[in-house]
Amino acid sequence: MKQYWVIQNHLDRGFYLMSEDIPEKELRETETPCEMCGDHDSIIGQFSNWKQLKRQMTDDEGWCPYSDEYLQSVFEEDNQ
Repeated sequence: MKQYWVIQNHLDRGFYLMSEDIPEKELRETETPCEMCGDHDSIIGQFSNWKQLKRQMTDDEGWCPYSDEYLQSVFEEDNQ
């Protein structure tokens, strides 16, 4: 099953995907500080589907800050 690196955008806190075979140097560039604000995108981890990502984002009390629909859409966009 294909896996993707899930990256959280520092501006809007949304997610985007990068291919699992992206060179490490290019992956690490996502953590380069933004010239405008000094913040940077964050690497969440490597996942093959939205359910794995949801498990990662859900706290011990069962709360996830993202809806199932949003997490599904992150992976659907890549499959189009």
